[in-house]
Amino acid sequence: MYGVKRPNVFDNVMPKVQGLEQEEENIAAKLETACAKMKQKAAARERRHKKRNAIWTPKLNEKVLVKTQPMPGDFKGITSKFMHVFEGPYIITKLLDHSAYDLRDESGKLRGEFNKKQLRLYQVADDETQILKLDEDVTTDARTNHGLKDKKMRRNH
Repeated sequence: MYGVKRPNVFDNVMPKVQGLEQEEENIAAKLETACAKMKQKAAARERRHKKRNAIWTPKLNEKVLVKTQPMPGDFKGITSKFMHVFEGPYIITKLLDHSAYDLRDESGKLRGEFNKKQLRLYQVADDETQILKLDEDVTTDARTNHGLKDKKMRRNH
């Protein structure tokens, strides 16, 4: 009992460790990959954070859209996911403190005070070619999708 070495049960089950140096190298490699992965995720978070409104600063008499919380009209049968997220255009009439802006519609009626996070720049298509190009893309997509549907229907019949 005393002075006798006890048999280790785990020697038969666990694999033998080749050396402490190899273990330290594995730990160092794992730490490097973990650090690189954390840096990539931090950079991705930074890109997402700076994505939209960081560059734009609203100015007086500029047209903007306001983000709204759409309420579903149950009596009309309209669900909120099919409603517009932004309303407008509204005109910035006054710059308030801490990224707040006073908005009025085009007729001059006061809409209210809004934060920069709730605003988006109102942009109008400069050229009719952009609109025509979008229309052509939609018609070609409709044609190609229709052709795919026809092929699937032929295979089934």
